[in-house]
Amino acid sequence: MSKKDLPQREKPVSKKGRPCLYLDEYCDKVINLSKAGYLMQEIASSLGVDRTTLYNWGRDFPEFEWALCRAAENSFSNITRVGKENLTTENFNQRTYELLFNSAQNACSRRALKTRMKEYDDPSDKCHVVTDSFLDGEINSGDAQSVIDCIVKSSQIDKRLDEKLEKMIDKKLAESAK
Repeated sequence: MSKKDLPQREKPVSKKGRPCLYLDEYCDKVINLSKAGYLMQEIASSLGVDRTTLYNWGRDFPEFEWALCRAAENSFSNITRVGKENLTTENFNQRTYELLFNSAQNACSRRALKTRMKEYDDPSDKCHVVTDSFLDGEINSGDAQSVIDCIVKSSQIDKRLDEKLEKMIDKKLAESAK
């Protein structure tokens, strides 16, 4: 899928609050900055906004969400490359690298999960997508449970489905603890 395949939305118009600062050229800028090794917080700072604003723009503008996905993938690739290049150097800090690597990997996984969940309207299908992501090791148990809790609360899925999903997660946790 390319950026051109995405549906275009008009800028949201609000009767209250500040006007939206989003510009179409931010898509290319986000991708270029991520290729240069910038992380999301640095990208947000270079655009003069908070990181939360980036994610809000991604929610409101599909083309920007696509750019954020590419940026997350680029950040993950950059962190992996830098880690490999510096693995044998004297000043390499393994713990710092692990934190950066895990953070970038989790960002990619969460964004991919969010994209997959958008394909479904039925809350039980969304819960199954989350459970599959957890069982595949893409997200941790806390993230999976939080997302499922939000889906259940927002849609009032019947309690039996929630219990079934909890049993699946508990079983996976027990297996991973062995």
